[in-house]
Amino acid sequence: MDGSTALYTCLLKGDNFRLMELLLKKDPNDMTVHIQISSGLTLLHLACQLERRKCTEILVNCPETDLNIPTLDGKLAEEMTNNKNVIKIVQRGRRGHPVRSKPSSMYCSSSLTNASIYTQPFQSEAQSTINLEKVHSRFEAMKLNLHKHSNQEHTS
Repeated sequence: MDGSTALYTCLLKGDNFRLMELLLKKDPNDMTVHIQISSGLTLLHLACQLERRKCTEILVNCPETDLNIPTLDGKLAEEMTNNKNVIKIVQRGRRGHPVRSKPSSMYCSSSLTNASIYTQPFQSEAQSTINLEKVHSRFEAMKLNLHKHSNQEHTS
C-alpha cells in the first residue's frame, strides 16, 4: 500500500546484496530503482538510511540509478546516514555526475498537502534521467495487462 516493491522488502530484511542483484537482473529498468515509496524514499535512500553497504554499492553502480533524486523533504541519499563508509560509496558514485543544487525551502516541506511541490519545477543543474515517455508506455502496458487479467478472472 505504500508503494514498496520486492527490492524494498529485500533491503528491509538485511544487506541481501545477492538477492538484490537477482531482482535487478529480473527487472532491469530505470523505473525499478527510482520508485519512491509514500515517505519519498528511493531504494538508494533506504539503503543508505539502513546502512546496507553492499546493497548501496550495487545501487550506486547500477547504470539506471539517479543519484540526484531527493526525498520529499529534499534530502539526497548520502544525507540519510551518518555512516562514513556509506557516504563514501555514494560520493565515489557521484564522480562525473553533477550534484543537483539543493532544493529551495519551498521544497523542504514533508507535508504532502504542499501544492507548490507539485506545481513548481525542480531547479537543477543536471537533467533528470527518468524518461517520462517510457514511464507512460510502461504504465499503459501494465493497465492493459491488468485489464486482460481481470477479464480472464470474470470468464473463469
